[in-house]
Amino acid sequence: MLYPGNDGAVYYLEEKTPKAGYQLPDEDVIFSLSALGEPKLISGGSNLQFIEAEDQYILTIDMLNVKDAVPLEIRKTVSGNMGNKQKEFTFTFTTADGDTYHYEWKKNDVLQSTKLQNGDTFKLSHDDKVVIMVPAGTDVTISEEAGKYETWVKLNDGEAEKKKAVTISDISDETTVSFENKLNTLIPTGIFTNHLPLILLLIGLVCGIFLTGSRLSRRRRESK
Repeated sequence: MLYPGNDGAVYYLEEKTPKAGYQLPDEDVIFSLSALGEPKLISGGSNLQFIEAEDQYILTIDMLNVKDAVPLEIRKTVSGNMGNKQKEFTFTFTTADGDTYHYEWKKNDVLQSTKLQNGDTFKLSHDDKVVIMVPAGTDVTISEEAGKYETWVKLNDGEAEKKKAVTISDISDETTVSFENKLNTLIPTGIFTNHLPLILLLIGLVCGIFLTGSRLSRRRRESK
């Protein structure tokens, strides 16, 4: 039973042991009751309300327990004779959980100060990698803005597929997604074959002029 007294009171609610497969909430629940018994949520939890029963009021608070997290790694490579390995490519992180959760992540093994949310973006260049800690059972989509680059995506050790997004449904184990961007420019070899007769004619003319000059020079030397 809660008795706020004449001046109201502030209460702390701490969860000690989470359900198996879940983590403790990021913060404890703090709420207050006025002298008239009106509840107010200060931090932690959500949806604080009083439910009137027959001979009592029931206070309910939703606690946010996140499922145990598994690492989702995104790797990036750039290839091709025109591939720019300094270019940063934009990736979008999307989950089916909406804006409820915040996800810890590292870029090139450095923990980032701001957690990721549904719809957030990050940038990767050649040989960069990102590791996002995702609750088990989550549906995750990673998509890339590749522009004119050809994009191939490989999930774990599977076959690479030509596409710009991948969805992992009900993620349960450590997962690696590899994005490869290719940009090649073909040398226009047709210019040589199309003009081959003209090139050969020019070579013949040059050789003829050279031989004629050599003969004239020899005759002059012989006539002296």
